[in-house]
Amino acid sequence: MFYATLAAQLSGLDVASSAPRHAVAPLNPPGPGVAAAEAAAARVASTAGFPGTMFLSAALLAYGAAINAVGIRRAPSVGAS
Repeated sequence: MFYATLAAQLSGLDVASSAPRHAVAPLNPPGPGVAAAEAAAARVASTAGFPGTMFLSAALLAYGAAINAVGIRRAPSVGAS
């Protein structure tokens, strides 16, 4: 998602080649010699996927809690009548 967002913001940048991938990495500061426009686009692209990732994490947490609530049963006590 990072490189797709980067390509959408910077027309003419070929994100399929290795040069932009070495100069700009997700969630990292841009390398030396990166243009200011590319650095700004990298900051936006790094933060663009965060809300979706947090929503997915919360959904998986809720799903796991629901599975635990339904699937875990208390074992009967030994010696209980």
